[in-house]
Amino acid sequence: MAEMAASVEFTAGDTTTPAVEQGTYGQILKSSALVGGSSVLNIAIGIVRTKAMALRLGPAGFGLFGLYGSIINLTQNLAGMGVNSSGVRQIAEAASSEDLERVAKTTLVLRRVSVLLGLIGAVFLIAFSRQISAVTFGDNQHTVSVCLLSIAVFFTLVSFGQGALIQGMRRIADMAKMNVIGAFLGTIISIPLVYFFHDKGVVPALIAVAALALLTSWWYSRKIPIERVSIIVVAVSR
Repeated sequence: MAEMAASVEFTAGDTTTPAVEQGTYGQILKSSALVGGSSVLNIAIGIVRTKAMALRLGPAGFGLFGLYGSIINLTQNLAGMGVNSSGVRQIAEAASSEDLERVAKTTLVLRRVSVLLGLIGAVFLIAFSRQISAVTFGDNQHTVSVCLLSIAVFFTLVSFGQGALIQGMRRIADMAKMNVIGAFLGTIISIPLVYFFHDKGVVPALIAVAALALLTSWWYSRKIPIERVSIIVVAVSR
């Protein structure tokens, strides 16, 4: 009788495993479909934006657009210090612990670090704008434009922190919507700027894209319930 009861108990416990596995596989497939679908839409939106700008700017103007974009990417990669990937990991670890205070403190630190790194990147670009203009374009005529790109660097790094929070909290649907809506709004704003202002609209277009990415990331990150906490740094003197 004891062996039969053990057999029945094992069988009953065993039948729940496929259901759990099926739910896990379904969640993985759903997340993959959301991320993959948003990636396809982002690529399509990017193709439309690139094609429109190439037609309006011509080879020289589009080359200028590419160089400005490279300056932004290089600066944010140097100043970002991997805050996106490391932020996702820290938020995910805090969320898995189910400690609301730890999640709140990690979120606060992530946001402050993102703002700090954004400021560092912006200041760096402004401080070396003359040298960057000389190395990239061979003259100092683009110094002011390079300085203005610091705004885009700041917006992008802050949005990285917001995106890391959303991804770390496993808000896959919100992350997909954020990426698509940000790209769509950036395209709607950037194309008219380039159309009406031609070469002079390239820098404002890049800033507008970064600003809208920050706006959409803030909009979805604010939906995540986070407790209000304060971090006090205590100086210990010997």
